[in-house]
Amino acid sequence: MSWIESHAAVARHPKTHALMRALQVNKREAIGLLQMLWWWALDFAPEGCLGAYTPADVADAVEWDADAERLVEALVSCRWLDRDADGALHIHDWDEYAGRLIDRRRQNAERKRKARASTPPRATNASGGRPPDATSDESQRPALPDHTGAAAAAPVPDPTGPDRTGPAAVAAVAPATACPEAEAIVEAFYEQLGVEPHGLTRSVLKRELAIGRQLAEAGATADEARRFIAWCRAGPYRPVPSDLRVYEQRRAQFLARLEPVSLGPPGRNGISQRDREELRGAEVLV
Repeated sequence: MSWIESHAAVARHPKTHALMRALQVNKREAIGLLQMLWWWALDFAPEGCLGAYTPADVADAVEWDADAERLVEALVSCRWLDRDADGALHIHDWDEYAGRLIDRRRQNAERKRKARASTPPRATNASGGRPPDATSDESQRPALPDHTGAAAAAPVPDPTGPDRTGPAAVAAVAPATACPEAEAIVEAFYEQLGVEPHGLTRSVLKRELAIGRQLAEAGATADEARRFIAWCRAGPYRPVPSDLRVYEQRRAQFLARLEPVSLGPPGRNGISQRDREELRGAEVLV
């Protein structure tokens, strides 16, 4: 279970009082906003960077119903958030608060990677699931008459199993070339979903690794996969994907931030009338 340090000094810190004045909230509300922001970042921005999110996403994270831009600007002006040269937001001194948790997650991921690398491949049953022949000694088997002449020298495919006599058979039994980038994408994607990748069936894992390889060749990374899950969860009307096929299909929308926003009911997860008009003017609403 994720956790973060909560310092008693936050209640008396001048930055907290500045945030109270900027947002016109009391101390309990100001501390609650900060604490909810940090809790949310543990799962959806573990590096402390909010560059993948809009002010509306941040407002949803802390359940702020008023103007999202005002909230973000207040957090920046009071130095609870920092803005870098590229305009991306970062949680102030995030490493000091969540550094140990992030380091432990990285260590766990590295430990799992090494465990997979050191685990020998499973032994395959050469009989293909069939019981072994009763007679294993070739010299004890009765000789069969040759009814085919010279054709007897040609290899005969086994009708009860895969054809191991041609080039296709070599490709079928040869191990696939490892792709660490694809493995990292699959692991990051499912860990962000809270699912252990090793719990997937062999066929599903094989499919996911194939999609992960295609994503890696297209420039995707493990960190991008985590941010994609967070992006889906942050939007109130974006369904959380169940496998990499959804990531592959919607990656272009995620990178371009072009996904239409559905009009939902007003309230915490809805859109205000003022925001509706602005989004309609930008041709974002459907």
